[in-house]
Amino acid sequence: MVTRMGESTDSDLIASITPDVMESLRRSQYFEKLDSLLCPDEGSGSPPKQCSGDYKFSEHILRGVGYDSEALQDIFEVLRSRGGCCDCEVLYNVAETSRLKANYWRSSQSESPVFSMSAIAMLRQLHQGDSASDGPPHDDCGLESRR
Repeated sequence: MVTRMGESTDSDLIASITPDVMESLRRSQYFEKLDSLLCPDEGSGSPPKQCSGDYKFSEHILRGVGYDSEALQDIFEVLRSRGGCCDCEVLYNVAETSRLKANYWRSSQSESPVFSMSAIAMLRQLHQGDSASDGPPHDDCGLESRR
């Protein structure tokens, strides 16, 4: 019989594996690969992919470098614990640097230092495509985490 660990035990486990998971992600160039999908180099000719509020692109990248389903579950728990609840939030909140994050902050420099409505609209567009009717916003993504 398997007994479910308590939430604090889960938090302790996540905290204990975070340094190793983050180092493994860095070695696999996961953050760079994800950034290249969501915010390709200007000269690449590739259009940016739209975040769909999940780990669709992350899963593809991580499976491609050999992580299995159990490892993915641990990785996504670590990313969530650091504010990365979807592909774009990983680049905004977890990655040390990313073009996506740099472009966002460069575009918002000319606006109020307080999180502006146009910046919020830009983030929602990343998640939903070009129009608000493309799908429901995923409020669990934590837009406030970049304030």
